Amino acid sequence: LIQVQKRLREDASASDLMLPVSLGFTEHETELYESHDIPRLIRRLKVLEELVYAAALSKIESLDDIRFADTEDKDIYFDVPVSLTMVCTGSKLMDLLYKLRTSPFIFIVEELGIKRAEGPGGEEETAEAKLKVNMSIKAIAFN
Repeated sequence: LIQVQKRLREDASASDLMLPVSLGFTEHETELYESHDIPRLIRRLKVLEELVYAAALSKIESLDDIRFADTEDKDIYFDVPVSLTMVCTGSKLMDLLYKLRTSPFIFIVEELGIKRAEGPGGEEETAEAKLKVNMSIKAIAFN
């Protein structure tokens, strides 16, 4: 878990993508895993890899927050709900949504909140507007 997160941080850094301190696994970094938790953590990790890969390819400026909700296992598939907060332009957001659409996972956008991000001095940007995006998605994959 820690090695994959380290690799994701290195890959993101190479693509100028800023990642949050926690990649959604804070509670699992300091405690031992129970055997029934391991498949759920692996699924979350695979979804995280896909999200960071898509964000880096889309040139998203930063992923500010990543939070996983409880995973639901079904007979033939599993889903992984995740909430993201990011800063990007409208064109980069569209590129990210396209990359998620072509992902090996089925990503369903359940909620999408967009507002204009403020610049470093508290003033709004004047070039292509940077957006603060809050997105709740569900990743679905077959067992």
